[in-house]
Amino acid sequence: MICHFALIIALLCFKPSRGALLNDFRITKTAAGHDPLLNAQNIVNVDLMSEQASREIHESYLKSQKRLILLDDDGTLKPFMDENSWHDQWRIKRALKKLSADPMNEVWIITDSDVGVLKKAYGHIRGLHLAGYKGTQLDRESARGLILPQPGPIAELRAQADRIFAENGVTPPAPDVSRQQYVIEYVVPITSSEGNSEWGKVREMQKLLQALIESSEKYRGYTVEVDIMPTEPMEYRVVVENPEHYNKGTLAKALFKKQEEVNRPFQFGLSIGNMEPDEPMHQAMRERSHHAIIVKATYDNSFFTWPTYASHRLQDYRKSIDLLEELAGTRNWANGLWHRVLQSFSGVGQEIQLLFEKLKGLRRYSKVSDA
Repeated sequence: MICHFALIIALLCFKPSRGALLNDFRITKTAAGHDPLLNAQNIVNVDLMSEQASREIHESYLKSQKRLILLDDDGTLKPFMDENSWHDQWRIKRALKKLSADPMNEVWIITDSDVGVLKKAYGHIRGLHLAGYKGTQLDRESARGLILPQPGPIAELRAQADRIFAENGVTPPAPDVSRQQYVIEYVVPITSSEGNSEWGKVREMQKLLQALIESSEKYRGYTVEVDIMPTEPMEYRVVVENPEHYNKGTLAKALFKKQEEVNRPFQFGLSIGNMEPDEPMHQAMRERSHHAIIVKATYDNSFFTWPTYASHRLQDYRKSIDLLEELAGTRNWANGLWHRVLQSFSGVGQEIQLLFEKLKGLRRYSKVSDA
């Protein structure tokens, strides 16, 4: 029953992507002062990477003396909400180790989650930089010389938000210093059979928080969002954030600025991601005429489409591993020809499966619409 409830709420709260039905729109001028260089386009209009495009990226990589590589993790270096096979994990670790050991490279993995998740998987790789919470949570080594934007009055906003939650019977969590800068998060477990009582409480607090933000000019730019998390037990998550800074573009811009200030700009740039939160780092790349790649299958209907700044598209996370292996020079006969043959068969099977899922989704939507 609770799953049905979650689905209904998700449908009610669903907001189509701002440009999901548009072919493209013009990028606005950025705070860094760079003129717009491209149009964003819908994902369906981004071509799969060709062999020629792959070679061109490899050639520009080899010719460059200073390189920046920004990578998402979940869905980009491994299956979405799943783990790599031991062989794929060995391949990606070997490629990352080789890329990170090159003094001309600066390689980052950026996750939406706590950086501790990345440290467990990749923390042993020397020279590899890891960042959590959309690039705003950095370890001491990676943070050297980096200056992120000032967080604004979020500490004051949190104190008032804590009071609102406490008055509604929700115990505010202890402040997370690593995440305090740009976002505040509250969790409300769903304990009732259908979650109705919790939903009413969450909605009331969302309205109060929104009113608080609108009450003062100093809170302009902050937003309040409510998500349903598929945990066990399920829970509502109320997030207060400053989206202007709490995004993956903040770290990307800081990295570019750091090198530009010492007159050693990156000559090669590459970002790879699979979801809409990765777009700010893609935008930062493309504004400087670098490469940005989105990982999304042709018939993947698990997420709605959105306008993307990506210059190329890869079919799945294994193609990301392939590309990084090519840049690192770690591909060999064992995972070369036969790997490509096996991956081709696997890719065809995945495409057929995704096509059936898409058709099933369309039939399900048709039934809901008819009702």
